[in-house]
Amino acid sequence: MKAEVLRKIGHHVQLIAYFTIKGLIVLGFFYALYHNDWVNSAYILGIFLLTFVPSVVKAAYRIYFPIEFDLLILFFIYATLFLGEIGDFYRLYWWWDLFMHGFSAVLLGIFGFILVFILNQEEKIHLGLKPFFIAFFACTFAISIGVFWEIFEYWMDNSFGLNMQKSGLVDTMEDLMVDVVGAMIIATIGYLWMKKKISFYVFDVSLRKFVRRNAKAFFPKRDKKSWFSQ
Repeated sequence: MKAEVLRKIGHHVQLIAYFTIKGLIVLGFFYALYHNDWVNSAYILGIFLLTFVPSVVKAAYRIYFPIEFDLLILFFIYATLFLGEIGDFYRLYWWWDLFMHGFSAVLLGIFGFILVFILNQEEKIHLGLKPFFIAFFACTFAISIGVFWEIFEYWMDNSFGLNMQKSGLVDTMEDLMVDVVGAMIIATIGYLWMKKKISFYVFDVSLRKFVRRNAKAFFPKRDKKSWFSQ
């Protein structure tokens, strides 16, 4: 009973955080309008519309996302584009770029882990991967996206005269090192969770909800009750 009450409280807190972040973006939009800052108004409007992409994907493919996934994605968009660019956090706080790279590596590691974990659970695919290799995939998946992002920054700087890399090689290497650390952290957590050494809310609760609610969409011939039964 106590666990159920705590679960409901946690859900409401997450909903409040979710709509608070969206509300702050809307306030930023009207603040920019009030000051006749048309460029930032358009940019903030684009950010706000971007926050609806997960909802569009869910509706188009009939996929269920737990509120935790929605909140993580929304926070990343808010922190990267709204606070980082509009709020100028990248310039005001030297560590903001590193923080966002670490957060994105953790986020990508989680989604990489979920991807291969789901495939590994399906009997017809016969991956049969042990926990170490699932964790290894999650780690390399996150790092690979980080590498592609650095290539993208380099291309944008050289093609359009931007300054996405800031201090060039130093910025690139620092970002990649933070990507590696973030990816290794989530991979280690995933490995220990599969070995039943630790509990981790995102996997204990969110992953289970995601898999069970989407089991029919992913693998229609498998009984959703069999997921996580082993």
